[in-house]
Parts: sequence; structure tokens; C-alpha cells
Amino acid sequence: MKKIKIEVTELDISKGYPTAPRSCPIALAITRQVPNLDVQVMTTSVEFTKNNFLGINIPLPEKVTDFIRAVDNPSAGVCYWPFSFEMEVPDDDDFID
Repeated sequence: MKKIKIEVTELDISKGYPTAPRSCPIALAITRQVPNLDVQVMTTSVEFTKNNFLGINIPLPEKVTDFIRAVDNPSAGVCYWPFSFEMEVPDDDDFID
């Protein structure tokens, strides 16, 4: 595993789809940093897979889960803007052959 900084940009926010695990703003931002992995974002975690190997589930920081809840519930009237966070992501050798 390695720790990386994820930048969620205005473009991620405008192009991302709420409740879409592979194309929400967080998924777009993470995928830009680790393009060799398949990313699925849930409310509290991210599942990484590679070449159909068993997924590795990584919990998300609280500020990210708060952001996801706000994006997924637009009727709440919460505003959101670009931000960054750090998280652990798998290395290629974390996946079993």
C-alpha cells in the first residue's frame, strides 16, 4: 500500500454523477491518480480491483464520506467545493496472482 493525495477538482464535481460508484466526483479524482486500477466508491469506502482479482476495500476519511452524502442528497441544499485528502491505495503487488 502507498499513501497518496487525492485532489477533487471543480471538473470532477461538475462531471461526476451522484450515487454512481465508478463515476462520482470521488471516483473520478481517485481514478486520475491510479488509472491502472478499477475504482468503485461507496459511501464509506473504496473498492479497488485489477484484472478481476479480488477487490481491496479501503475506508474513506470522514470528510470524504460527508462530501459523498452531500452530493448524493442534493435536496439537503449543501454546497460543496474542491478539496483534497490523503488515503492509502493498493500497489500492484497487493493483488494476488
